[in-house]
Amino acid sequence: MGARREPHEARGAGTSAAGASQAAAGGASTLTPPSPRHEPQEARGSSTGAAGALQTAGGPGTPPPPGASGERHDARGSGAASGAVREPQEARGSTEGASSAAAPVPHGTLNFVDVGASVGPRERRKPRGFAPVDMAWKLAWSAWRRAMRPVLEPLLERQAEWNAQMRDTLLSVAAAPGAGTLDPLDATHRVARLVALASPLARPGLPRSIRASAPLWREVLRRQSRFNGEAVVALAAILGVRTPPPPVPALEDFHHWCTLRESGDIHAAREAVALLPRRPRLSLLVATAGACPAHLRECLASVEAQVYPEWELVLVGPEDGPALPEPWGSSRRQPRIRRVTLSGPTDFARALRVGLQAASGDFVGVLGAEDTLAPHALAEVARALGADPALDVVYGDEDRLDTRGRRTAPFFKPDWSPDLLRSVDYLGRGVMARRSLVESLGGFREGFPGAEEYDLFLRLSEASERIGHVPHLLYHRRLGAVGQVSQEGRRALAEHLARRGEDAEVTVPGPGRYRVRYAVRGTPKVSIIVPFKDRPDLLKTLTDTLLERTTYKHFELVLVSNNSVRPETFALLDTLSDARVVKRTWDFPFNYPAINNWAAGQATGELLLFLNNDMEVVDPGWLTELVSQAQRPEVGAVGAKLLFPEGTVQHAGIVVGMTGMAGHPFWRLPDGPIVTPFGHTEWVRNWLSVTSACVMIRRPLFDALGGFDERFLLCGSDVDLGLRLHARGLRVVCTPFARVVHHESASRRTDAIPEPDYWRSFTSYRPWLLKGDPYYNPNLTLLSGDCDLRRHPEDGEALAVRTLAHEVPSARRPPK
Repeated sequence: MGARREPHEARGAGTSAAGASQAAAGGASTLTPPSPRHEPQEARGSSTGAAGALQTAGGPGTPPPPGASGERHDARGSGAASGAVREPQEARGSTEGASSAAAPVPHGTLNFVDVGASVGPRERRKPRGFAPVDMAWKLAWSAWRRAMRPVLEPLLERQAEWNAQMRDTLLSVAAAPGAGTLDPLDATHRVARLVALASPLARPGLPRSIRASAPLWREVLRRQSRFNGEAVVALAAILGVRTPPPPVPALEDFHHWCTLRESGDIHAAREAVALLPRRPRLSLLVATAGACPAHLRECLASVEAQVYPEWELVLVGPEDGPALPEPWGSSRRQPRIRRVTLSGPTDFARALRVGLQAASGDFVGVLGAEDTLAPHALAEVARALGADPALDVVYGDEDRLDTRGRRTAPFFKPDWSPDLLRSVDYLGRGVMARRSLVESLGGFREGFPGAEEYDLFLRLSEASERIGHVPHLLYHRRLGAVGQVSQEGRRALAEHLARRGEDAEVTVPGPGRYRVRYAVRGTPKVSIIVPFKDRPDLLKTLTDTLLERTTYKHFELVLVSNNSVRPETFALLDTLSDARVVKRTWDFPFNYPAINNWAAGQATGELLLFLNNDMEVVDPGWLTELVSQAQRPEVGAVGAKLLFPEGTVQHAGIVVGMTGMAGHPFWRLPDGPIVTPFGHTEWVRNWLSVTSACVMIRRPLFDALGGFDERFLLCGSDVDLGLRLHARGLRVVCTPFARVVHHESASRRTDAIPEPDYWRSFTSYRPWLLKGDPYYNPNLTLLSGDCDLRRHPEDGEALAVRTLAHEVPSARRPPK
């Protein structure tokens, strides 16, 4: 999480917030603990199967030293930095010593070693005493070799290319003059190439047999892929460059992903409906004016196909409009379908108001005349109401229908997030609200063309926060999209804030988003607390940009030296003559929570801002934005969007359960309104926690909580703080309108986290690991931060347990 660590000099490039871990496999990581992408512990003791054959010497899960068992071992040392990259066993045909390292087999060549062939004195096969068995074994091996060659050859070809590229890079580093570093451009290109080759399954043009069995091979090669990724991270750190950012999810297999899941979901919904003790009646309002007859036919058919029977469809259209498409014309009687005609104006708001008057259901929702519902949409709503009858609003996830009727562009929503609703109408379509509540609020209002539903959602949120979310794709939208904004929507949001008595201005800063500028009350003093140990270069960048660019002036900058020793550090401190700079010393063994708690006690501000020493201020109004958010009584803590120097996202919130303990969604994706199944980072969002690399909290609240938990040493205390705020009913907010550049390493090794922090994090996070982070979506991956579709069965607790079992420092040590 880019926080909870001592200043850079103390532990290298710094560590991220503790329970967080960004996967190192397939790319670089700034987060902690290491990725849970690995095989069970039993597989660590031997190099078996494809993964064992490919594993580089000294990689994760390296077997015991030679002689400890009957396994084969390379004798060329360990670690990527030593150049000990092992060619696949089959490709070498022998296990020679370090002198054989420079004799690779040509790419794509597979020399399967015959059983009984001479492969060295230690591995020479003993002759079998029973000839028929020996012959059968040889025949079976020969048949297996012929069958598997077309499968393994493409996979091992890519791994052989990775081995050769890594070896060549290490030899170039060794041969480089001076300090042994390459030209930065050349180094960046080499690292990018290694990242592209890190996964054997990522090779384009793989045979259909491999693509069809990809999950199996992904599991077999998981250990190798993970090692490749970690080796590249280590190499990038040696070369002083960053690994390339991950690609934005392409969703090429979205249709297949839906096919695998939705038949089971529909079956489960049908069975659950039969067990419901009460079946609320659900009314759908459809304004038919101007609808394409073919698309309207699909819409009506999707309603009749619902596995939940207690529904009502209210069709509202002009009295002189066309007849309904068959078989829903006047000749067909369907008691659950009611048609209401309008004379005069047929605008959307009027149609919805008339439809609401005609509806008789317990809950009511809007269905676009050209949109469709998933077969289990209403059943899932009824299930949610059965599980929590007090709910007043229920919404689901949605996707889009393209011009050919194919589903695309899924949007998986978080649970109820009030600040997100003030950034965008994320509820969208597929929302069912209690009819009596809607009617008591005046229903759909005129004067907000195109934003009638958004206006209603805002008024519903004022009356009730009993808002439930069904994490299934229930609605297929043909026209429009989540994220559309308008001046009418801006006005609806402004009136919502005025009704709540909040002094704020609403603007439209760009496509697909609103911005609420909350007024700062008074001029509260901010204490900006920055622990550091040496690294005067980073400290100078921070102090220069913060003091010169920040427009909010009422702050003190509390610089806390922790065991600094470099003369350059003290010389820099002597030059800081600004009256707002306060210099303190805390020369005790490093403990991130303790040093910040102590500094908070020395500070004099009404608001506390905990800030890393490796930051660069780029937005003049960043501090004003944080202050305005932190003053809101319903907000417990507010974090900023942190960017890497190249412009990718380092932090936009924290998801508990991601990548082992907790991780950063959107990590290293491009900044801006990109398209992912979870939206983008340009919206203000609620989270369970934000990183303490940059977090603001009101001083009385921080004191009431007892500050950071000092049982953590380096990582995890910021997530724990956010969870304690959430338990008090307070919101944690991350705003994209306070951007700060974070010079944290994007290619950090994952072995610097104290082991007690893993266990303390697990204890603190466990309730949310078990039930899932409400501000994320269970359909999205927990293995990385790219917000891709979820293709793994493990939940957050299972991934955390794997991390504890296999990735903590003691588990990673080879047995003695």
